[in-house]
Amino acid sequence: MGNNMFNGKVPFESFGLPSLKRLELSHNQLAGHIDVQTFRQLINLTHLDLSSNSFRGGWELDTLLSSLTNLESLNLSYI
Repeated sequence: MGNNMFNGKVPFESFGLPSLKRLELSHNQLAGHIDVQTFRQLINLTHLDLSSNSFRGGWELDTLLSSLTNLESLNLSYI
């Protein structure tokens, strides 16, 4: 869903599918706070790209990375 000019808040709880492997939301106009606890359910996630958006708030990267043990690629630039 990257590069689509989506805007607004993302209902990350909607992505709570354990079988999800890739989540690509880069280069949109998404905003709001991201609760990294939401990503704990994504145990098979290998690729996460939230770059080039307008998210706000702090990131608990240790929590995020410790939950995503299969993660191979992470892009959080320009968020």
